[in-house]
Amino acid sequence: MADYSKLTSSLSGDVAIHTGHFRETPAYRTIRPRGHPQWLLAYTISGAGRFASSGGDLAAGPGTLTLTQPGTFHDYGTAHGATHWELIWTHFHPRLHWGELLSWPRISEGLMQIDISGAPYEQQIIDKFWDIHRIWTGGRPRREMFALAGLEELLLWCSLVNPAGGEAPIDPRVAEAIDFICSNLAEDLCVRLIAERVFVSPSRLAHLFTQHCGVSVQQFVEDRRIERAKQHLSATSRSIQAIATDIGYASPFYFSLRFKKATGESPTEYRKRLIAEY
Repeated sequence: MADYSKLTSSLSGDVAIHTGHFRETPAYRTIRPRGHPQWLLAYTISGAGRFASSGGDLAAGPGTLTLTQPGTFHDYGTAHGATHWELIWTHFHPRLHWGELLSWPRISEGLMQIDISGAPYEQQIIDKFWDIHRIWTGGRPRREMFALAGLEELLLWCSLVNPAGGEAPIDPRVAEAIDFICSNLAEDLCVRLIAERVFVSPSRLAHLFTQHCGVSVQQFVEDRRIERAKQHLSATSRSIQAIATDIGYASPFYFSLRFKKATGESPTEYRKRLIAEY
């Protein structure tokens, strides 16, 4: 676990974030005995780097993200015997609520690393890092705020593959199926249609869904429809028929039956209770 006593130690002074993209020679080495006042996140694109740690050099091969806390001794550079080290990096001051997002597997004091090679969301993480770099090195107004917002999103993606996060990464096909379901609740969401969308067989999707979500595909669809109905009933004055249509029920009567089975109240009773409570 990271030492969060250092999390906000240097929130004034320098800019909150800056980035770089280097392709370094075999002779490249950086030494900072007192470390750096900001956090350092480095992604190795190609070649190989190394970070000195209490247990010896930590390798940074392609696909690795290495995170260093402020004030941690710096001795890093191109790995011994490597022809080069290409990396994209960012120094940053984190926002106050990022503590959990910076809790990565610790290699040694102040030094953490995640290998995203072949992991779910690998491409999203890489694309977001490049996006942050383009924003920071560009001329966009409020570029620092945009870059910090992008870094928060990058760290959120990393949290989905972080082995220290306490949750097993979800299969990307299941994640894509979930996104498709939640964006298309008005459609006739049969298992076959969803399976075609994520390029797996219906039986394979059914197995993956039960494994990762603990429920069948159709139960997941129904749960999301009821959840969306609750949101409409509590936040809008739309008619029961309009809500039913929006979430994929052709008949408002059938929608009311399914809603009551799930909640113990009809849609009208649910809305009246909320109005009375607030």
